[in-house]
Amino acid sequence: MIHLVIADDHDIVRAGLCRILASEADFTIDADTGSGHQAVALCREHAPHVLLLDLDMPDMDGIEVTRQLQEARSKTRVLMLTMHGHEEYAVRVLEAGGAGFAVKGISQKDLPDAIRKVAAGGVYISPSIMEKTFMRQHMAGDNPVALLSEREMQVFIRLAKGIALNDIADELCLSDSSVRTYKRRVMDKLGMDNTADLIRYAIRHDLVSKF
Repeated sequence: MIHLVIADDHDIVRAGLCRILASEADFTIDADTGSGHQAVALCREHAPHVLLLDLDMPDMDGIEVTRQLQEARSKTRVLMLTMHGHEEYAVRVLEAGGAGFAVKGISQKDLPDAIRKVAAGGVYISPSIMEKTFMRQHMAGDNPVALLSEREMQVFIRLAKGIALNDIADELCLSDSSVRTYKRRVMDKLGMDNTADLIRYAIRHDLVSKF
């Protein structure tokens, strides 16, 4: 029997997932939640085989949930289920310790199979992004964004959205000088000279709309 915890902040989506997966004879849903913090707590309490997790959670995003479970040496394997189909996000999930990345829209047949694969120790990536994901994992030199730390990525996306430095500092609970430091590191790693270059890069690679 495969034990699951399901975390998605949209009640209707979560209810639908619970209904679909509860109909599988080899699945047991231990708990479900709309909170990232609660997802971590539930995994510690129930130790499920798989956490089916949304990337965009209001209190703690899926990548941070995954990272915290990794740091706690949890045996629960994380399968991210998200509307974001860009391979950059799949790379970041795997680097955080996730075991799978499925794009919402996956069929009712394929999702249970993806969960089974992850529970058995495998890695699942939606076929639509699998090839690009693994290319980017193994070719970081051709993918400068993969060189950014999680914090640098957070600052990069907010800069690309046109958010002011002091507002970024407030959102991320950082000092203004720290945000400036992260901005400089992002510019150096991406080989850019100004914020306009950064915005053009983000738009060209469709990063802003998917964050």
